[in-house]
Amino acid sequence: MNPNVPRYVAIADTLKEQIYAGIYKPGQLIPPERKLCDQFGVSRMTLRHAVEQLVIEGLLLRRRGSGTYVQEQKLEQPLYGLTSFTEDIRSRGMTPSSRLLQFEIIPAHEEVSDVLLMKENTPVYYVSRIRYADEFPMAIEYTYLPANEVKGLTEEKLAQHSLYSFLQTECGLLLAEADQAIDAGLATQEEAEALQIEEGAPVLIINRITRTVHGDPIEWSKSIYRGDKYTFTISIRQS
Repeated sequence: MNPNVPRYVAIADTLKEQIYAGIYKPGQLIPPERKLCDQFGVSRMTLRHAVEQLVIEGLLLRRRGSGTYVQEQKLEQPLYGLTSFTEDIRSRGMTPSSRLLQFEIIPAHEEVSDVLLMKENTPVYYVSRIRYADEFPMAIEYTYLPANEVKGLTEEKLAQHSLYSFLQTECGLLLAEADQAIDAGLATQEEAEALQIEEGAPVLIINRITRTVHGDPIEWSKSIYRGDKYTFTISIRQS
């Protein structure tokens, strides 16, 4: 190691080279601390400093109770086109799935009624799910839908179809556009447990209002995406 470079920096650089060379592949568990300490001849504190540097750079990922893994490539989500999570994941050659946390009809509170342009206490579906790609948790999704417009939605139909497919094919609602707002945030304890990340890990918070061809809001959703798995992109052209 170069004596002019801090030892943790030199170790981080070596591990980085090994990752780029394919010695440690995306999704692979790196050796345990004790083995790496012996390999580099350093203390655990020095090694942890090196690993933390690569976690910050996005090359390594710690999983609670499991170990440290080489970070997999993020999924790029273009910010154009009206597609559901299910359709987007399938288009990437991956298998989407969901774990339903809550499904019920509730009276719309003030914020929901304002967004969906309805009277307070009008019935709405409230759906919360964990969304998976190839059985890996990617996002938590909270959705509100006007029950008077979305007829016949059940837990079974949610499991069988993408929500947008159900709205268009079974409810006859033609979806036209959506407004999205993206914020950065830190995972709460509950979100961290659901997404299998550290509490306080970066997340992307997406609020979406989807409208029909008549301009009527038909869905309001809030999604918490893993910041280590998703990148949102947009193409900008000169007018």
